[in-house]
Amino acid sequence: MEILLYDYLISLFSEYTYPFVFLMIFVLSIIPILTPPTWIVVVSAYSLNDQINPIVLSMVGDTAAITGRLILLQLSTIGRRAINDHRKSSLEK
Repeated sequence: MEILLYDYLISLFSEYTYPFVFLMIFVLSIIPILTPPTWIVVVSAYSLNDQINPIVLSMVGDTAAITGRLILLQLSTIGRRAINDHRKSSLEK
């Protein structure tokens, strides 16, 4: 069962490499702490499927990282407005 799932995921990944890379880097960029660098995802994707264009892969990764960080910025701005003044002053110190 595990081998079948692994083979299925690898076949999906090799068929839809760019969307998977975009999704993985996007999710990693939204998480604010303790995530691996996004270049590891790009290098891993290229090592699994060397038939893809590395320049397009880099552009997809850059777009996903920038989009994820912008959404993280928006979410943190909303969260900062929601906390009270005492907590806000302790964060600024």
